[in-house]
Amino acid sequence: MWEGSLSFILAMSKLSKGIGMSLYKNIVIKEDGRSICYMGGDFRLAKGLNVCVINGMMHIASSQYKKNHPIIGTYIALLNSFLYGRRYGYSRTFELHGNGMFIKIDRNMVHINVGYSHIVNMVIPSSISIVKEVSGVYIVRSYSKQELGNFCALLKSIKKFSPYKKKGIIFCDKPFVLKHHKKR
Repeated sequence: MWEGSLSFILAMSKLSKGIGMSLYKNIVIKEDGRSICYMGGDFRLAKGLNVCVINGMMHIASSQYKKNHPIIGTYIALLNSFLYGRRYGYSRTFELHGNGMFIKIDRNMVHINVGYSHIVNMVIPSSISIVKEVSGVYIVRSYSKQELGNFCALLKSIKKFSPYKKKGIIFCDKPFVLKHHKKR
C-alpha cells in the first residue's frame, strides 16, 4: 500500500480524529474513506482509492493501483479542482460586441439576441450564475470548473467572435487579434 500527498494546501489546520473528520469545519470525510463532502458538494473516489488524513494533510491511498498509475494523478487534480472551486469559485468574463446584440437573464433562462432572426434561449444550470457588470460585459460564475467550461463553450458556439466584422461573443481571458481590411 502506498500514499500520494495532495497538493492542495490552504494552511490546513490539525484535524480531529474519528469518524467524519473535519477540515475548516466544512470538509467531512465519510466512514468508507471514498466520499468527501464540502460546502454542499459531494466528491466520490474510484474503487481502490481512499482518502486519509495524516498530520493535518489529506492523502490519497491505494491498495489496488501502483504508485505511478495515471488515475491517481487524475483524481488528485479533480479533488484539487473540487476543493478550490467550492472554496473560492471559478469565473469567466465575456463581452458582447455588435449593434443590437443583447442578453436578457431570467432566473434559470438566458435569452440571447445576437443578430439572428430569432432569439436564442438557453437553460442556465443550477451551479452557474450570470451577472451583468456593465453594458455588454457579463461574468459567469460557478463552483464547478467543468460545468463552467461547458457552459462557456456553448455560449461561444452561439455566435463566435469575427475578427473582421468585430462582432460576436468574446471571452476576456483569451487573447485575440483584430484583423484589418484590405486597402483598396
